[in-house]
Amino acid sequence: MNTRLMLSVCVLAVATAVAHAAPPPNVVFLLSDDQGWGDYGFMGHPQVQTPNLDRLAGAGLLYERGYVTAPLCRASLASIVTGLYPHQTAVRGNDPAMQGVSKQMRKKDPKLKALARERREAMTASLANAPSMVKQLRDNGYATLQTGKWWEGNPLDHGFTDGMTQGGRAGDQGLKIGRETMQPIYDFVDKAQAKAQPFFIWYGVYLPHSPHNAPDRLYQKYKDLAPDEPTARYWANIARLDETCGQLVDHLKEKGLYDNTLFVYTCDNGWVPNPEKVGKYVRSKREPVEAGVRTPIFLTHTNKIKPRRDAETLASNIDIAPTILRACGIEPDAAMSGLDLRDTKALAKRGRIFVDVYEHDTDVDAVGDLDSDLTARVVVDGWDKLIARPDGKELYDLKNDPDDRKDISAQHPKKVEKLSSLIDTWLEATPTVSSLKPNAAVKPAAKKRDVVFIVLDDLNDWVGVLGGHPQSKTPNIDALAARGALFSNAHCNAPTCNPSRRSFLSGLYPKSNGKYFNGGAKLEKQRPPFFGDQPMQGATSKSAPPAGYPLLHQHFKKEGYRVVSGGKMAHGPIASLVGEESLDAFANRKDAAFKGVAAGYVSDRRNVLNQPGASNQKDSQTSDYKIAHWAIDQWNTVTDKPLLMTVGIFKPHTPLTAPKAYFEKFPLESIQLPKMPDFDDSSDLPEYAKWVARYTNFDLTFDPRSIHEEILHRGGD
Repeated sequence: MNTRLMLSVCVLAVATAVAHAAPPPNVVFLLSDDQGWGDYGFMGHPQVQTPNLDRLAGAGLLYERGYVTAPLCRASLASIVTGLYPHQTAVRGNDPAMQGVSKQMRKKDPKLKALARERREAMTASLANAPSMVKQLRDNGYATLQTGKWWEGNPLDHGFTDGMTQGGRAGDQGLKIGRETMQPIYDFVDKAQAKAQPFFIWYGVYLPHSPHNAPDRLYQKYKDLAPDEPTARYWANIARLDETCGQLVDHLKEKGLYDNTLFVYTCDNGWVPNPEKVGKYVRSKREPVEAGVRTPIFLTHTNKIKPRRDAETLASNIDIAPTILRACGIEPDAAMSGLDLRDTKALAKRGRIFVDVYEHDTDVDAVGDLDSDLTARVVVDGWDKLIARPDGKELYDLKNDPDDRKDISAQHPKKVEKLSSLIDTWLEATPTVSSLKPNAAVKPAAKKRDVVFIVLDDLNDWVGVLGGHPQSKTPNIDALAARGALFSNAHCNAPTCNPSRRSFLSGLYPKSNGKYFNGGAKLEKQRPPFFGDQPMQGATSKSAPPAGYPLLHQHFKKEGYRVVSGGKMAHGPIASLVGEESLDAFANRKDAAFKGVAAGYVSDRRNVLNQPGASNQKDSQTSDYKIAHWAIDQWNTVTDKPLLMTVGIFKPHTPLTAPKAYFEKFPLESIQLPKMPDFDDSSDLPEYAKWVARYTNFDLTFDPRSIHEEILHRGGD
């Protein structure tokens, strides 16, 4: 049945019923970074002025006693997105613990830097099975934008349809929002409005976080009011935060979108400025004290939420994800334990909140141990607060000691015991993500990822993103690399086409798959089989890899994928290598678009007489163009199967020819010649490797040995 036609019929059938339904609300999530809970005008600070946030908070429901789930940014942010506590995932600190390795060592040593990134990605990987507020919004038709702080790699992998961050630590390009520009938000709103699409904006602005370098006009405002320079500069950054929030609100008002927008505000963790050093803190961030874990939380939605202040009810950032989802008419994932912040009675009935406090650097491999790298756990029950540290417990009466300075645990042992049992019960009720069961009624069935594998031919590091040549221009490759993980120290398994491709298609080294050189037919007539001297039998230059080692396409076909392949993927027809039964479609010389070109893949060899230089061809006449558009057609083919598509681009393989327009980008007189090494670049290669690189498959003299025997003879393993 034509599912697209069926969908159209269904849409028409319900169109009348929903014609007058209220549109879903837009959502703007405002997230302050490193700010004390009382450092706002609306919280009564005598000097700090936040007029824009004051107006927004005054128009909504404000909880004065809000709490974070962790007093450290990465763990706090991951908790907000997932609706899970930090102990439920591997995101418990900011960075992975690397024993004996300092931050300075990570920065200086490329290998340590790469290892640190790999370990950070392992922390992010723990969120794969976690619920996600953003993914649920996206899956229900929302356009979703990430700006500002974001630690978990590419935001597009986490439910955002648009994002500023490119995968770097803490947020990279995303951190420009609010400090340098607001334009990405404005552009996103325009795009969503043009599509009549509801939107969600993650405004994780890097303010008032250090560097405390607000414009001088803001610093001068507080210079004589603050007790010291570090405080004045911190307050100036708060003013900067407030201004940007005002700009965002004003833009939505200008667009006529304010009334149908839900604003949610919180902070990731607290901050008390160090009076002796700009940009540093004391007794706040990373600690279980009130100055580290408390924050105001407010919701504003015109005509939907009545303005009100609540100075007693406990609220938590764990409540933000389910609140936003329910406000948008979406049932939260069952694993989200938070409540709807719009329901004050439900929060009052709960009457308590919990906080996880872990070290800044945590052991990713010890995620199963909830106490690994633990600093403290906190429960606030009414006005009673228990800080349970590994080496002791502290009790505070927040009604009379709002800054938790006087430990009264010795006077109230039964209360300590009661609050400790609440923590134990909480941990049992909030299991780690590995033991969570997906909410089948909410979450769609897990779908295997589509995979596109692109292979280029004879390319070195002269690519923009790799910096191999200062004049290289590869904007599309650069853009693709920027959205993923870039391995700048990667290597092929062989220095020539056929064994290299056979190796990545089989997952086997040449010594195991039997391919060392490009040719083979002539050699097989004159030489023994490659493995004639080995226990493993049968792998020669013309046979398949050993039994039990399927090639890439065969493996994906077996796993239920739609498998297509075009261009130069193997050294010869891909269908001959993997079998036509393993391919749902492949670019074949029998196809009308490719008649007259090489079998199995297409090149420009037959079009340009093998002469280098500019050609009179148009882009559309080149074989790589044809392959690319063939691949696009395959991508756009709708099926119910996940897709594996392998695409082999023939360039920059010889002949070195291209349409004139590409040559005109590089005038001959402006070309910078590469610096050639003044040493033997092969000096560190073993003898057999030099031999493999030096000889072609038709110039070998090793009779009577097999190729494999010869390589072993020359020192290969």
